[in-house]
Amino acid sequence: METVSRLGWKQGGIGFGIGAAVGGLVEGSYLGGMQNVAHGMSRQQAYQAGIRRIHSLSINANDKTTAIVGSRPLVKASEPETFRHRYIRGQVGRFEIGPDAETGLIEINGEGSFSRTEEYLQSFPSRVFEQTVVVSQSGFNTSVSLYKAAWVGTKYDWYNCNSNFAVNSVIYGAGANAPENLGLSPVGIDHYGK
Repeated sequence: METVSRLGWKQGGIGFGIGAAVGGLVEGSYLGGMQNVAHGMSRQQAYQAGIRRIHSLSINANDKTTAIVGSRPLVKASEPETFRHRYIRGQVGRFEIGPDAETGLIEINGEGSFSRTEEYLQSFPSRVFEQTVVVSQSGFNTSVSLYKAAWVGTKYDWYNCNSNFAVNSVIYGAGANAPENLGLSPVGIDHYGK
């Protein structure tokens, strides 16, 4: 059955409905000229509005898969633990962000964050917390694309729009709530799934 959403696009079939609909959202309202920002919305507001639209399409999508949302200590294994860094892995794919070591700009699956996560997964698994959630694959892919368009290449702020914000918003966009009980992982201005 095909319906027309209040956002103005047709929803049908498995991932196509999400991918095509939000592809128009990403291309039309965010990437294509940043109209939302030009009309008084901040980058943050435009991103959150996009993620909420993707979520609304993802919750009933029939291309479900699993994602492992995890956290590991932010610091090197030899240092005392403080805050935690979140990541996504599993059937859905891999997603984690962090600052580029040279420029300090946000990158996805960069060498520094990725290698430290791998070190914890392989050598210190007892210090890693993980939960599995069910998500829409197309919602996940579209949420990652929107995150990339909005944030990659901008200055990384550890206290705001950090890895925890990135993971929580992408998981929310993919149709799930952000898991809790992953340790001390502040998310700044993010409140997804609460």
